[in-house]
Amino acid sequence: MSFFKGLAEPRWSTISARSRRELAQLEGDLERCKGLIFWHEKEVKRCEEISAFQVQLAVRGEGVTDYYMPQSLATLGNMRDQLAAYKAHSDALQAKLYALQHPNPEQLAETSEAQTLLANLSEERLQKDRLADRALQDLRRLLAERAQLTAAMRDAASAADFTFSDDCLDELRFKTLSNLLPAELAATSEIRAAALFEEEREK
Repeated sequence: MSFFKGLAEPRWSTISARSRRELAQLEGDLERCKGLIFWHEKEVKRCEEISAFQVQLAVRGEGVTDYYMPQSLATLGNMRDQLAAYKAHSDALQAKLYALQHPNPEQLAETSEAQTLLANLSEERLQKDRLADRALQDLRRLLAERAQLTAAMRDAASAADFTFSDDCLDELRFKTLSNLLPAELAATSEIRAAALFEEEREK
């Protein structure tokens, strides 16, 4: 049975890692925006109370309010404008969040197709690792047979009174190659692939 059997089904999140990062950013922005809305709502209320009080004073003939009222009304208008801007931005953020959290059927189909492709490519690559393992086994066997022949050559050369120079039997290259050969590839690849897909499911 294929290690990846069933992985092509859309069992992972329908939201990509990039979208999840964007979601986290949007959620943080929305929380900060809500905080600013809360503060500006209180400021608008405070400015409205000040302006209403100044109007009362003006009606009663308190001339000093003519100096302060324009400034108070300007501050009130500015606060209302800022509040409206933050509320509009909050609505836009919530719309983006909803769109990311509720992908449409076309987006779901695209995500599912990409997940299926990923699983199929992973399975195909794992098969290549298994073929590489068999090739490595054959290479190790050939290198071991060569080492045995080299040992026999050394014995025969000694019996024939040959004088050896450094690496005259050409051992070093193949010993180095043998030491560089990796351990079994497919088993490690399977573990790492399982970790990749399991991590994605848990996000």
